Amino acid sequence: MRSLIIALIITILVFTYGYAEEYIIQKDDTLWDISDLHLQDPFLWPKLWSVNPHIEDPDLIFPGEKIIIPSREELLKMTRPKELPPVFRYRPRVEKVRPVVVVKRKETKNYLVSEELFRWSGWISPVFNPVGEITYSPGDHTIVAAGDIVYIKVYDKSTDQDLFFTVRKVKMVKHPVTGEKLGYHLRITGVVEVIGEEAGRLKGVIKASYEDIAIGEKLLPFSVMEPPLVPENPRTPDISGYIVESHTNTYLNEEGEIVFLDKGKNDGLMIGDIFSVYSDESVRRSIGKIQIVALQDTTSSAVVVDQIDPITIGKVWGKYRE
Repeated sequence: MRSLIIALIITILVFTYGYAEEYIIQKDDTLWDISDLHLQDPFLWPKLWSVNPHIEDPDLIFPGEKIIIPSREELLKMTRPKELPPVFRYRPRVEKVRPVVVVKRKETKNYLVSEELFRWSGWISPVFNPVGEITYSPGDHTIVAAGDIVYIKVYDKSTDQDLFFTVRKVKMVKHPVTGEKLGYHLRITGVVEVIGEEAGRLKGVIKASYEDIAIGEKLLPFSVMEPPLVPENPRTPDISGYIVESHTNTYLNEEGEIVFLDKGKNDGLMIGDIFSVYSDESVRRSIGKIQIVALQDTTSSAVVVDQIDPITIGKVWGKYRE
């Protein structure tokens, strides 16, 4: 009987949402993973859950169960649910023997840097206009991390945004040679999701933390930030400049770390461009290589892809000449 009821619910939902894909749950699936695979946005899982009312607990989905997956556009039109579970708990699953349909998984993409590092490293910006802030955590904790409950204030109360980056204004970056102010180093420290209201305040849960998140951390609207793919034929244009900062704000930078440059989109740089980093010796030699991963108008981010000698703030980068 239950299977007939579920089939009827799915039929009604498909009719309601127009285009909708039927999906059969696989072993070790979570709504987070399914949203990431089919909707290219794991943070749509609460809306995916809300259109599958036969799933009583989002932590407990079982192999062989059917769900529907409306289009990303349909889900984005939905307003935020009034109350969501406080956090995805990933409880141990009780296995049920049911028929399993094999579904092809998406191919692994060859990114220049990991998605986590791409978000966490941040960028340099001349302005910083946050849309809100974290105001409080139960227990008066001053530091929070993934899974913790927080209360937030959004400056524009009419917004229906329910996902935010937590952002730290780290420092004002000055050019190591000229002393010119280049802008603020803004670093994404995590992601917070609104799960309801309590006592007139927005209540949220920290969905991801890339480092300790402090009470008072500012908010920016969440957006999908996919790192660039490894280019087949990277350019090395005749452009040069200086390394002005690193994402960890350390003087020495090793292979795999992100550094910031004093040139950007306005100077002709493109994602994937690769450059040499030079020594300070009278006979200039290449001591490593960097590759552009993100662009601002007048600055950019690059990953250290090769290192022979220490790569430090103030080093010159550019097209290598024998």
